[in-house]
Amino acid sequence: MSDITPLQSLTNLTSLNVNFKPEHKALIEACRQKWGTIVNSTKPISNPKAAAAVKSVCEILGLKASEITFCSSPNGGVAQIPLKRSNDTDLIKRLKKRVEDALHPFFLITELRQELSELSIWEEQLEQQFNTDFANYWKYSKSIFTPKYLVEALGVAEFCVSLGIIIKPEAQKVFECLNQLLAECGWIILLDDTCIVCSRPCQLSLDSEYRLHAEGEPALEFPDGYKIYSYHGVTLPEKYGQIHPNLWQAQWLLEEKNAELRRVLIQGIGYARICSELQAKELDCWKEYTLLKIDADIDGFDPDDFEDDDDAPKKEDIYLLKMICPSTGHIHVLRVPPDVTSAKEAIRWVNWDIDSEEFSVQT
Repeated sequence: MSDITPLQSLTNLTSLNVNFKPEHKALIEACRQKWGTIVNSTKPISNPKAAAAVKSVCEILGLKASEITFCSSPNGGVAQIPLKRSNDTDLIKRLKKRVEDALHPFFLITELRQELSELSIWEEQLEQQFNTDFANYWKYSKSIFTPKYLVEALGVAEFCVSLGIIIKPEAQKVFECLNQLLAECGWIILLDDTCIVCSRPCQLSLDSEYRLHAEGEPALEFPDGYKIYSYHGVTLPEKYGQIHPNLWQAQWLLEEKNAELRRVLIQGIGYARICSELQAKELDCWKEYTLLKIDADIDGFDPDDFEDDDDAPKKEDIYLLKMICPSTGHIHVLRVPPDVTSAKEAIRWVNWDIDSEEFSVQT
């Protein structure tokens, strides 16, 4: 492992699995904030500026500047690929190879690349949706150049420059052109005869881990109306997504067949409301604690989700420990194992086998 130091030459390093120092960590965080703002921008693109940026990159990397068209979302762009594609020449692969060659060896600093790739993890969720919406999307994806990829390349190069490492003139020119491309374009679909430039989202809502997340509204929406509802990175059907989780109904859990969506509903509704709406049975009480049971199998697994039925978890009733804070009156509910038989036993399990007599109610 090597430490990065100012003016260090990277050209002779055989490995760039870098051991970053504390001062470098601070620089990485500043880098994340800057590039996160850029890659997750909802600023409308300017068609003339976007076209000029595409032509400049094609020229400097020795690629043919195709006819440039525009669409209002990646969804619209992907829908055009089967119609416009003339053959299977993989221009994106060639483009990426030339970018990596130009920015070598900066591009090899994998730790920072991983940090930067997290900033636009929502693009992976969008692609997962396209896998559902478009047959053979995995083939079409070879023609797509995303902002996520550019941020990884440009962020690492800029980070090295900020440490005083000198970038070669030819690499600096590539860096400037790609920077302009990222600033002016959304997704780019590069075909033999056409380059399709897609609009950025007009609405983008993310959680602290950069996953698509919104409550009662689309987490991602493009100017043409294409949208995705999402709860902490899980794509929701519109019937759930357009309603705020505070208004989700526990009864939906009895009807929803998808295990992942059931987990999301449980997380959004909360066990306290589930207990109330599904009429949980009271099994045992001790002071402010109550052991509850819900007979309905609301979060069991569908055996059809498993190739071998023997691998499928067994369906169980749900056991919960309800706690009422005596000072605030707030109700807290935690799930406990189905083999507990009393409130005291459930309390011991929640508190890592500390006997219920040895602690007081915590808020």
